[in-house]
Amino acid sequence: MEFTNSIGMKFRLIPPGEFMMGMTNGEVEALASLNPKDEGWKTRCLSFAPAHKVRLSLADQGGVGVACRAGTTTPWFHGDHEGALRAVAWFNANSNGRTHAVGQLKANPFGLYEVHGNVWEWCQDWHDAQAYSQRGPGPTGDPQGPVAGSSRVVRGGDWDSNSACCRSAFRDAYGVGHRDHRNGFRVLVGVSVSRSSR
Repeated sequence: MEFTNSIGMKFRLIPPGEFMMGMTNGEVEALASLNPKDEGWKTRCLSFAPAHKVRLSLADQGGVGVACRAGTTTPWFHGDHEGALRAVAWFNANSNGRTHAVGQLKANPFGLYEVHGNVWEWCQDWHDAQAYSQRGPGPTGDPQGPVAGSSRVVRGGDWDSNSACCRSAFRDAYGVGHRDHRNGFRVLVGVSVSRSSR
């Protein structure tokens, strides 16, 4: 289901889902070893400047994960092969050092574009560095982060990220006062579901 609001923004209905959340310590170590001298992939920034006076919501990181994965369990929604990422994401291997208009690459199974790369997506969750090490293994419902903080979670990677930072499970955090052209957001509209009694 798709609809367009009064200012021309297009929305798609995303079904609820479960997925494995977080990274193991081994995955974190492997990611850090890609280029230990390169701190550039850890750029901390945030951009939230809606041009319209419309009440918008940001998805929590669980919702961003479900929307990105679109029912898949692989590192990227398109599968396990890093080489195929060029067809679905703007990242450091194909972006020519800039953002791109949304919709030029292949959409995920839910019809969403650039869920990997192009710009980091700001989530409503406050960041907690220990949150995932404190959770047990297995799927989680909709984990809630801390009630306050100084940085928020971002997901998806950007045009300057390596492929590992564009993985469905990867997340980072940016200080709320930091602004940058590598970050953006995907807006959310809540849907009420009523069930008829039988």
